[in-house]
Amino acid sequence: MKTASAAEFNEMPRPTLAIAGAGRVGSALALLLAGRGWTIRGVWNRSPDPAGRLAQQVGAAAWTDPARLAEAQLVLLTVPDGAIAACCQAVAQVGGWRNGQGVVHCSGAVEVSALAPAQVAGAVIGGFHPLQAFATVEAALTVLPGSFFALEGAGPLTAWLPALAQSLNGTWQWLAPGARPLYHAGAVFASNYVVTLFSVGVNLLTQAGLTPTQASAALLSLTQGAVHNLAAVGLPGALTGPIRRGDADTVIRHLDALDATAPDLSSLYRALARQTLPLAQSLNLDPQALDAVTHAVRTEIPTR
Repeated sequence: MKTASAAEFNEMPRPTLAIAGAGRVGSALALLLAGRGWTIRGVWNRSPDPAGRLAQQVGAAAWTDPARLAEAQLVLLTVPDGAIAACCQAVAQVGGWRNGQGVVHCSGAVEVSALAPAQVAGAVIGGFHPLQAFATVEAALTVLPGSFFALEGAGPLTAWLPALAQSLNGTWQWLAPGARPLYHAGAVFASNYVVTLFSVGVNLLTQAGLTPTQASAALLSLTQGAVHNLAAVGLPGALTGPIRRGDADTVIRHLDALDATAPDLSSLYRALARQTLPLAQSLNLDPQALDAVTHAVRTEIPTR
């Protein structure tokens, strides 16, 4: 799909926007886009107070009637994933969608077909997913600019959605229908499960004698170092640790300790180690060392 230049984006006529859902994602997008010159006609939310506060901040109308969403050329549906289909249907029932309008959700996992009621009303449906973690609105305002956006859509959305991403200094890629579950699963591995693994690490360091505060501080520095290495040298060069070194003895000591005290974590360690082996192999690890590590981590029941 052809991509316009930055100058061409700036010259494009911008559609008027509406935000349906005044949570963290909707609020951050509205505040940032309004600050970059986009006109937000209105904000609608099931609970009127959040819509009123956000509307006041971005100079828009606070709508209590979802039928008013039809006044905007492009609606960003920023409700939780589980509410997208029902919300879209509810808006359709009151006439909030219309012919030629753009309606996109901001989910990474939900298929665009969840917006079928809007399509039936003549709207062009799509997806605009910022690949970013939104812990708070304030944090989102900092991290959202420069993020990656997964786009899906046709017709006017092929110009409008890249223009939105361009305004946020982002990069983007069009997703094919049906690709969202794998796309989002990859994001969960690289984001949510990093937090999960961090928690596992804190628990093990605490069992080893550190306080939770000490463990968190120590591992935060280590995690930041790993992320820095990823940014600096990418894959597979950022890999460090015993598997990277072909240190089977250390891997075996880890597994012995986990088998004795936390068998469920032993299984997790093995599963992650198996995914690490191809990275180590691509770094030209000594074949004998790689075989020794492979033998250690591919055995569910230790034979040592």
